Amino acid sequence: MNTKSSRGPSDSQLTKALAELMPASLDDVIRANRDVASLALTTEQELLKLHGTIPAQTPKGYLTNWAFIAMQLKRRSEAVTWLTGYNPMERSSWMTSRVVAIEGTSVLTHSGSVYVLKGESSTKVDLPYVCATFHRWGIGKALGVPEFFF
Repeated sequence: MNTKSSRGPSDSQLTKALAELMPASLDDVIRANRDVASLALTTEQELLKLHGTIPAQTPKGYLTNWAFIAMQLKRRSEAVTWLTGYNPMERSSWMTSRVVAIEGTSVLTHSGSVYVLKGESSTKVDLPYVCATFHRWGIGKALGVPEFFF
């Protein structure tokens, strides 16, 4: 007796659809208007431009398995950099507002929050979380970012 419904997609169809939806890399997150923007890990040169002094304040949190990612807007000479990683206090992946300064292991964001980097940086970014964040910020649709929501 066949227990599978003929109304729904097969397991292989679902697997294929999920594989097409899931970005393979940061470069694959932006799927539309690629002539306008690209996404990648932040370069050392981009990070050097962000070195500065951070005012003494209580950190909002700390991130492990962290990475700096940069969106290069083709019409601007500078990239927009964000910090992403795992926030143990929230038990969740995390992505900050735009990074404005880095001093040692402290990072100051545009919203005024300070985060502390713990451990080593990572090249493995939670891509669905980045996609979901871009949609929450309202830029995902315009850039063809796969739709993930948390």
